[in-house]
Amino acid sequence: MAVRQASRHLRPEYHVELDISPFTALQVVDAGDVPVTPYSIDTALGQITDHARDVAHGGRRGLAIGGDHTIALPMLRTAVAEHGPVALVHFDAHLDTWDTYFHPPTTHGTLFRRAFEEALLIEGHSIHVGISGPVYDRADLDADACPASSRFRG
Repeated sequence: MAVRQASRHLRPEYHVELDISPFTALQVVDAGDVPVTPYSIDTALGQITDHARDVAHGGRRGLAIGGDHTIALPMLRTAVAEHGPVALVHFDAHLDTWDTYFHPPTTHGTLFRRAFEEALLIEGHSIHVGISGPVYDRADLDADACPASSRFRG
């Protein structure tokens, strides 16, 4: 909701800093919110993946703005299915490379570890930017340096 509210302040006709009229060169559509179940993370991830594939069908490109961190995993799966492994610049205060978070293997705090395990990200070309916490103890940093996620540099 916040992204849509802020977007209303954009002037689509002309971008001063870039000296372009973006919507004369690009066709853009708001594909809406993804309807997902709140009761099963695995089902929700599948629903997000299906929606992302529908949006990206036919050579179109999807862009997700907002939402829980977990949406990155199905978005990465969709991009990789179309284009192969990708480099990632992860802007966040948190690492999101834990092996588990309150026991489940796939949560908003584990998604980039899962992405590395699934070979979605290009080794040596992904980076964290802005990590400021919470890092609960040294174990969080050690876990980020495990073989599955050691390609992240911060």
